[in-house]
Parts: sequence; structure tokens; C-alpha cells
Amino acid sequence: MKRAIVCLLPLCLLTACGGDDGDDGRDATPAEWCAVAELVEAGEGDFQTALEGDTESVKAGLESWQSLLDDAAKSAPDEILADVNTTADGVDQLAKSLADADYDVEAVMQSDDLADLAADMESATINIKAYNAAECGIVTDQSVETTESTNTSANTSTSTSTTSVVDDTTAAEQTAAEATSVDQVAYTGDTNSDWCIAARQLDSITNDIDATLSDPAAAEAFFTEVLPMFDAALPLAPDEIAAEVALAVDGFHQLGDAFSVAGYDILNADLAVLNDASIREANDTIDQYGEQVCGIELGSADESSSNDFDPSAGTITEQLITQLMQLGLTQEQATCFADNADFTDPNFGTDLNAIAELFEQCEIDPTQLVGLGE
Repeated sequence: MKRAIVCLLPLCLLTACGGDDGDDGRDATPAEWCAVAELVEAGEGDFQTALEGDTESVKAGLESWQSLLDDAAKSAPDEILADVNTTADGVDQLAKSLADADYDVEAVMQSDDLADLAADMESATINIKAYNAAECGIVTDQSVETTESTNTSANTSTSTSTTSVVDDTTAAEQTAAEATSVDQVAYTGDTNSDWCIAARQLDSITNDIDATLSDPAAAEAFFTEVLPMFDAALPLAPDEIAAEVALAVDGFHQLGDAFSVAGYDILNADLAVLNDASIREANDTIDQYGEQVCGIELGSADESSSNDFDPSAGTITEQLITQLMQLGLTQEQATCFADNADFTDPNFGTDLNAIAELFEQCEIDPTQLVGLGE
């Protein structure tokens, strides 16, 4: 059963203007990445040191670390670009949490939110350090420990190995990361059971959910068709995952209600349900069963390709307006842009003519934008 984590429209469409011929503007070489990777490794230590200082030290350390990771993303090879972006976005989330807590580092490190953050960043950190060791010859204590831990786990246990998010992590961070390590359960069952048949059908229908939900008419038709199918599948769930299926089906109904309230316009729907940890965990369990018993292959549709959208921080339109204002536009200009941009056009972000016309319509002077294309 494909989880309802929607790969929403990117909020940073304007940054596409920095590239040529519609690409992303990146032309980094491996040598360039390795040079940056050295700085990143050093920056990790500086960031950890900053977290142990006073408020101003924490602020300065965060700003420096965020800037370094943003620069790293521009040089990251394709093999680890997603991992570098995940790390950068995770630090951005940490910065927000610290700001909300008046930079009380200890309180943030012990919060439940950090556990989710650590889980998201763990595999990314492992991949980056493995790449750095293999391609750049950058070997750290953590990369050695990660390799040894992975090898040991593969030989002696089916549990997920846990490594720290960054070198010299605090005890609280390590505890939070370990708390998110979930033992892998070996499920067995009939691949042609009523549940598996229904699950495979739902997986097929929801496979291209992102494209479907971006169009209001298609979204309404989708929920009208799929919600009854989820309800019908609910009593078919095997006992091992019955509770999780109930949670997932309820979550899908909440998502459908949110779309209905917004006239099935994804830009204005309240998608906070996508951040419900219990529903995400339920979907993880259902996916695990589906892969092991029903033969449902987990693909990229299970992962969000836009790390710029936080479902709990407002609608896509609201967050886009906020981001545009941060780039230098007035609220009136940002609202005009958000209301008139054709986000259903997959080429919108790289169509310079369309963007230019929109700038003219909304009376936007490109020189207003701060850091465009950087």
C-alpha cells in the first residue's frame, strides 16, 4: 500500500533561473566535491563546538554550517546529492527548532522531534561518509565505525545498525537516533491472499499519486475512487498489521477531507496529516509486509523529492509566499506570483519566458530578489 506522502511542488522554483538550458546549474567535478567534503568534515567539528557555547555561538555556528552545506549541495555528485540535501534540510529543521526553543540546545536535543530528525539524517550521513572514503580518501572515525557496524549487523542480526548523525555526537543525540532504530520483522503469508491482492491493486493505483493530486479534477476523482477501496481492504488486513492498516486508512481519509475542504486544490490544502509520526510508522510496517509477503516493490514514489515543504508549516501557497518574501518581494507581489503561477506546468520552473511574464504582471523587479540563482 503506497503511503500518502505526497511529493509536493518545490517551493524554490525561482532558483531554477540560475541554470542554463533548463538544467539545475550544477556542473561540479569529483575533485571539486572532494575539496568541499574536506571543508564539510572540518565544519562538523566546528558546528559541534558551537553547540556547546552560548546563544550567540550557537547562532553563528548554525549560520556557518548551513551556508557550508548549501555550498556543498552545489558540488555534490549525483550519487549523493539527495543525501547532501537531506543533511542540509535536517540542519535547517534543527535551526528552526533551536530558534523556537530560544537556543536551549539541551532541551532541543532531548525532544521527541530530534528522534525523527536523526532517523531522516542517519542513512544520508552513512552514504556521504562512505562515498567520501571511497572516492576522496577521507576516512573518519565514524566512517570506519559505520563500516564495521554494517558488516557486523549483516552477519549476526537483521536489526538496523545505528550510527551517529555527526562525529562526536552528544549522548542525547545518540540516544534519540537509537530510539528510532526499528527491528526488521520477518513476515510470512500467502502472496495471493485477499489482502495482498487488494494491496497490489492499491499500490498500482497510488503509484503516480503526486501527478494525480496536482490537478484538482484528477484529485477529486482519485479520492472518490480510492477511499472506498481502502475501506474495503481494511477488514482484509492480516492480524500482524491490522492496527497499522486502520491507522493508514484513517490517515488517507484525513488527507481526502483536507483536499475536499480546499476544493481539491493541493496548493491550498492543509496537509499536516502527512507529518503524523504514527501514520508514517504504520505505513512503514505495511510497506514492509507488502514487500516481504505480497511482492510489492518499494519505489521512489515512497519518498518525497521536495525537502522544502513542511506539511505542518502551512499550505504550499502560504509557504511559497513566505519564501518569496524572504527573497525580497513584498507580500502583494508574492501573493500575485503564487496566485497566477501555473504550477501544473512541469516546465514552469525552467520556463524563463513564463517567469518573466509573471514578473511583469506582478510588477516584480528581478533586482529585488536576494540570492537568486546562488
